[in-house]
Amino acid sequence: RWTYEADVVDYWELMNEVDPPTTAGHVWLAHFFMEAMNIADANGYKLAIFSYSVGVPEWEEWQAIVETGVFAQAKAAGHILALHEYNYPVMDRWWGEPLPGHPAYPDRGSLSGRYRHLYHDFLVPRDEVVPLAITEGGLDPVLAEPGMPTNWLDWFVEEMAWYDDRLREDDYTIGIAMFTI
Repeated sequence: RWTYEADVVDYWELMNEVDPPTTAGHVWLAHFFMEAMNIADANGYKLAIFSYSVGVPEWEEWQAIVETGVFAQAKAAGHILALHEYNYPVMDRWWGEPLPGHPAYPDRGSLSGRYRHLYHDFLVPRDEVVPLAITEGGLDPVLAEPGMPTNWLDWFVEEMAWYDDRLREDDYTIGIAMFTI
């Protein structure tokens, strides 16, 4: 299948929204992706690694993942990071809010812009920046709390424009694939 679709696929996502129950599980996943990158490199393919769901992983888990060297390897071989970011009812909900046990920053969020914790706290200082693709994102009514509006299509375009402006502030971002309107 890789050979058949090589002319139309730039990066392969191997799995979707895995969330191991422990930090050790995230480290194991990092080692899995290191081996997967070795296989892809040997065959001339590039991977979009991790494909974590919204709100995953936590800061300490990112710290342990980074320590494996997975991002240094990805950078050296030209692989990218894939993440999913959703919010509701607006993309800037919880913008400027901290991750549990960490300081708040005015340019990051706990859901939208969560990737900035990884990049600003770890990848930029370590010179291990890899391109980022938000391979799923948008407004997700699953995140709605009782009493929130449900006519989200009325403000979807405005919210995606706001989020796109935030993504374009970061030169390492490729863009967002909006999931299901």
